[in-house]
Amino acid sequence: SATCTICSAGTKSNEEKTECVNCAAGTMSNEGSSECTDCEMGYISTEGSATCTICSAGTKSNEEKTECVNCAAGTRSNEGSSECTDCEMGYISTEGSATCTICSAGTKSNEEKTECVNCAAGTMSNEGSSECTDCEMGYISTEGSATCTICSAGTKSNEEKTECVNCAAGTRSNEGSSECTDCEMGYISTEGSATCTICSAGTKSNEEKT
Repeated sequence: SATCTICSAGTKSNEEKTECVNCAAGTMSNEGSSECTDCEMGYISTEGSATCTICSAGTKSNEEKTECVNCAAGTRSNEGSSECTDCEMGYISTEGSATCTICSAGTKSNEEKTECVNCAAGTMSNEGSSECTDCEMGYISTEGSATCTICSAGTKSNEEKTECVNCAAGTRSNEGSSECTDCEMGYISTEGSATCTICSAGTKSNEEKT
């Protein structure tokens, strides 16, 4: 041949310079190349490619740079990533996510960071929590609570901090109590009392102060 023919982009000349052969998947070439160049991490190509294609957010390039694969649930990625990043504690994601989603107050992220699960009754959490916090004594909560509720005067929190229960007759309590206090001698109360009432002149309290 009187002239040599240039190899098109996506191909390279073979060693004998008798043929233009396709670049393998995961590589690319410009026009007139004798070698194919590996795609950068986070980019892929198919066989015979002139360019490499960036992997979209929520995916990563496989090791061979031939395919963009979804990030697993509990991870995320930006565009052009070769690795997926774990969600932070208190955040979750589904498969193929570009971002992690914050867990709402009253929930926590599970260990795999794939699901926000309700806090148990007797506990609470702020937004973006990985753990639920026990209510203080004298406070209670129901399942999935963002806050604990104070027990009113005349009641006390049960041991599990799930319910405010009435003080027994002969006892009393202030707001936010975990225990009821016996009335003093000469004072009485009915069930659920915030205060004890003094016995009138000429009377005395019975033993139970009821």
